[in-house]
Amino acid sequence: MAAPPVRVEGGEGRPEPPLHFSRLRILTPNFARMWNFYRDDLGLTPGMGDETGPYAEFLEGKNSYLALFDAELMSAALAEKFAPAGPSSPGSYALVLQTDDVDSAYQRLIEAGVRFVRPPTDQPLWRIRVAHLRDPDGNLVELYTDFPEGAGGNDGGVG
Repeated sequence: MAAPPVRVEGGEGRPEPPLHFSRLRILTPNFARMWNFYRDDLGLTPGMGDETGPYAEFLEGKNSYLALFDAELMSAALAEKFAPAGPSSPGSYALVLQTDDVDSAYQRLIEAGVRFVRPPTDQPLWRIRVAHLRDPDGNLVELYTDFPEGAGGNDGGVG
C-alpha cells in the first residue's frame, strides 16, 4: 500500500493526486535543427533519441528536463494545428539554463554563430548576470550566473 502524500504547510486544498514537474517539451517543426542546436551549440547532454526524431530528451544528471517532439505528430494527436513562436514574440515561457560563467558561455556561443537578443547584463533585482537568445524556432532561452554572495552587479541594469 502506498504511503499517503505528504502535505506541506499551507498546502491545503491541493489536488489529489499531486502533480510533479517532469520536463519541458518543445514542439518543433524543425527537429534536426533544434536537436543540433541544443546538443552542439548549447552543449546539453542527450539522454534519449537523436537528430532523426521524432522525440528526444536532454539530461541534467540522471533526470531529463528538456524534450523535443515533432510538432506534426503532436498536432495529429491533438487534432489541431501547431502554431510556433516567432522571433518577434516574447513567447509564453523562457527556457532558463544556469552556468558558472555566463560571459564565457556567451562568447563561446557567439563564436559558434548563435545570435543573442541581449548580451550578458547584470540584473541586480534578480541577483544574476543574464543573457538572452532565441533557439532556431524562436523560443526564448535565458543563460544566467548567480551573483557572488554580497555582490550587487556592476552595470546598473534593472530586473
